[in-house]
Amino acid sequence: MKYLCTPLFFLYLMALNPLCWAQNKKNSSEIYTRITIPIFVDFVEKTDWTNPKYEDTEKTWADNSFEVYVDLKYVPLDAGHNRFAGKYIEDLMPFATYSISGIVSEDRKMLKQLVVKKNAEYSKGGYELTEKWTVAIFDMPLINGIGQLSKEKTKVRIDGYENRTVSRSDSRIEYKDYIFKSINNDKIQPPPYGGNFNIRLNIDGPPSYTIRVEDVRGPDPSWEPPAALVNPGNFTHDIEPNSISFYANYDGLDEESKMWTKYYYWNSMFRLFDVAGLKVLERGELKKILREIDLSQSGLVCEETKVNSGRLMKEQVAVITKMDLQQHTFECDIQSRKGEKKIIVMNITLQNRDFAYSELNKKVNQIINSCTSKPLIPLNL
Repeated sequence: MKYLCTPLFFLYLMALNPLCWAQNKKNSSEIYTRITIPIFVDFVEKTDWTNPKYEDTEKTWADNSFEVYVDLKYVPLDAGHNRFAGKYIEDLMPFATYSISGIVSEDRKMLKQLVVKKNAEYSKGGYELTEKWTVAIFDMPLINGIGQLSKEKTKVRIDGYENRTVSRSDSRIEYKDYIFKSINNDKIQPPPYGGNFNIRLNIDGPPSYTIRVEDVRGPDPSWEPPAALVNPGNFTHDIEPNSISFYANYDGLDEESKMWTKYYYWNSMFRLFDVAGLKVLERGELKKILREIDLSQSGLVCEETKVNSGRLMKEQVAVITKMDLQQHTFECDIQSRKGEKKIIVMNITLQNRDFAYSELNKKVNQIINSCTSKPLIPLNL
């Protein structure tokens, strides 16, 4: 693994709009690359003969010049906020899979990170090929949508490099193995003679997911939080101002969906812990509460949520989260005496999950602020 701070190749970012990546919201995001990275490898060649009369051979050539190619042609991306991701599978041998992810700065003036992972494993008719690597590019300045390679800022890294072939026949087995050593600085050429990189990103274009906000009900002064509704004796009579609790709804979910629901439940709660003036209370799994399991026996009582009387606070806002990977949905139900709204994110995928969650949080923050005694959560949190 080695960083490169001198010019490696010419990076040219061609935008859909020459002045801004994000002007045309009707266009989807895509990536187009033709990257050539010169490297040094140790080349090992080995032959095993099935006939014992022939002597097996093995040769090693140190520091051979080689190249890593990153060729992706118009691969669609899921993009949202300042992140993008995608996946591409070649339809020709060796049928490699490419995983793509990246981050641009909030002002779109820097390609902060681009990571392309290749995984190719092919085996047929006595021929086997394995090629794996990760190319990472960091801190590429952008000027009017065009990438500007910076000797001082831009870094390129190659990780996890594997490249080997095996050829089998009745008489012998031949092995070829390329072992990555370093990026080949001697073959670096200044633009426009070096390699090139093209990317088209509409980072604020239409997301692959959709978000819908439903009004479940209007104001209801008799509303009680879910935990207090089934365990009234364990709670104080009055609502605690500017307080919020989170519940995880696992009902009907498979194990993977439960895992992700739990992850976002905790993440949603932790991100608000440091908001000044806001009390964040943990309630736990909604299903346990609805089964009327005593709070003191179910581990749902924390010292932080108790008041002087020994009872629990009643939260002003309850947030119930549920991610169903089978249905590709993420639901967030926000309840209070001022009303109830449900946010539903549809068409959730592995690539857009984090983007959708980021956009969901913005809407959740707005609704929570409208339900508490006064707005406390920054809208950009």
